Amino acid sequence: MPKGVVPIEIIPTDKFKSSMGAKYEIVDNYNNTGRLAIVFIADALGKGVFDIATIKTMVDPDTEEGNVKNEVFVTFESQVIEKIGTFKSPPGEENDGNEWLYDEVEFRLIKVKELFARKYIKKENDLSWLPTGIITESEEAFDYRLSLINNLETPRSNIDLVDFFPYIGDESIQEENIGNGVRPPRESQFENTFDLNRWVIVPEDYTVKYWNSDSVIDYQGKSADSVIASLTWSDEPAENTRGIRITANEGIELKPNERLDIIIPMKAPVNDITNDFELSGKRAYNTYVRKDNATIRFLEPNRVYNELASPMGTIELIKWGQDELHAPVENQFKLEGAVFEIRDEQGNFIENATSDENGLVKFDNIPINGTYTIKEVKAPDGYTLTNKEITVDYEDFKAAYKDGEFKVVIDDFNSIENFLNVKPVFGSLELEKVNSANESLQYIRFNLKGLDEWNKDINKDYLTNSQGKISVTNLMEGRYQLTEVGNPSDTGFIPVTPIEFEITKENPNIKFTEDNRIVNEEIRLLINKIAVGNDFDLEQSIKNLTDFGRKKLSGYQFIISEKENPESTITTDPTVNGSVTIEGLKINTIYQIIEIRKDGTIYSHNENAYEFQISSTGKVLDINGEPFKQNLINFPNKEKEIQGKVTV
Repeated sequence: MPKGVVPIEIIPTDKFKSSMGAKYEIVDNYNNTGRLAIVFIADALGKGVFDIATIKTMVDPDTEEGNVKNEVFVTFESQVIEKIGTFKSPPGEENDGNEWLYDEVEFRLIKVKELFARKYIKKENDLSWLPTGIITESEEAFDYRLSLINNLETPRSNIDLVDFFPYIGDESIQEENIGNGVRPPRESQFENTFDLNRWVIVPEDYTVKYWNSDSVIDYQGKSADSVIASLTWSDEPAENTRGIRITANEGIELKPNERLDIIIPMKAPVNDITNDFELSGKRAYNTYVRKDNATIRFLEPNRVYNELASPMGTIELIKWGQDELHAPVENQFKLEGAVFEIRDEQGNFIENATSDENGLVKFDNIPINGTYTIKEVKAPDGYTLTNKEITVDYEDFKAAYKDGEFKVVIDDFNSIENFLNVKPVFGSLELEKVNSANESLQYIRFNLKGLDEWNKDINKDYLTNSQGKISVTNLMEGRYQLTEVGNPSDTGFIPVTPIEFEITKENPNIKFTEDNRIVNEEIRLLINKIAVGNDFDLEQSIKNLTDFGRKKLSGYQFIISEKENPESTITTDPTVNGSVTIEGLKINTIYQIIEIRKDGTIYSHNENAYEFQISSTGKVLDINGEPFKQNLINFPNKEKEIQGKVTV
């Protein structure tokens, strides 16, 4: 979000909400940018999801005039999805390995000439103040902020601010119309308390007073002005503080383009297992009233709320399957890929969860004050979908409570009784990935794709582990294609030709191991030709040189030779858009790279030869084995020094 623009309501679309694992969170101070971010996440988006959410916002009155930019970033874990558009990474995510799509919209802010009064709220350790509301835990510390922003051309004096804290069944502080004694309900469902362990933050030219009372405020049908004047205000807070008053000292003004901020420390009430979390999901609302030399009575701005969070629990079960319809119990196994959904007592969809390779089905962050129904909604291809359900309610969470955690585990007997599937013949795939020196290659990505009608939905990427291995189980019989995934424009091993294989009852376990290992023979290297400043030392190592923000130069060629065998050379094609790739390099070999002189340019010829090597894992290193900052060669050039003379 742009600085000074805050969300007041986030409305996800129905299609996004129904997507598997769909959720969003508001992230305060995203990656230390000082900006608020709204992060939308889904395990998978269904077909036809074009809109994610509508975000209603409000501009802070103190925001400077000018153009502001709202930015959106999108990425997908699957490398199969073709991304079309502008590419740019979010702040702090430049090296996360993902390719991000980017879009933006720009608009202009103009200040309104007005004295703004606003109420804000935030958790104690958050950065962003919100004019709407927050979620607080049991007894969590949070803050109210009372703000006056003077965008007028004249000062205001005799400033008086009064805040009465929430209580059950409370009302607005000021009457609706002068003299009618009618107050709209403020609708608080619990009381917050003043935090005696922290101080009110107030400018030194203002005085703070406290209203301490064992009873809630009784307006008696009178105006706020009359009621406030009749109360006894103390210099010190107490356990029963219910209100606070801040007044400007004599002669103190709020001048044009100044703002006044008062921060009041607060604390949410107890909401835990001792009261069965009965306050979960309930809210306490708060406003304040303000008065100055230009108002005839106290005025009341926006209200804010804190909602008590429902404790979150986890529901787990193990998904079981078997190879044949009448297979013995001992042949049952943990099953991957079954999709379950959970709904509340009103039938509202909460989320989906899919059994992992260990058969684990896990629903996280489920509010414990509810009754939920779990059922299987999709079985892996070839499995029979079960039609039974299991119900979990608060009593189950309460019985499972241990060490501060609500974790309901559905035992295997109930899981098998309700959710056991039968499957056809399944097999497995094992592979080992090595380089030309028979050294294991880790983190090499392979895509496994089903080629038959019944397994065509299998299309998944896998990474080799630290031993260069991939192991995939529960593969349904049929034909498959195994494709090594690589970026043709990056440095790294050149992928092998795609491999097709078939799983049958007679040959269920496919192995590309030992003598049949998958071997990468050749290396591809990316070279950038970049312009550098005239203060750059061309004789230094280029290990730490990057192309970030630098101009790339086209039309340059290079000669690469082995240091120990200088006669073994490779000449590159000319750079296009500043880059060129070459193939045929060997691992663990010291190379030298020089540029071929190019005339007719504004750049000087770089006569330096730079040394590098490529590791057994495909990384560009210097001769000491230290990695380059970017996994490529950035070859620098300076502009020519142009000399002239002035004749007078």
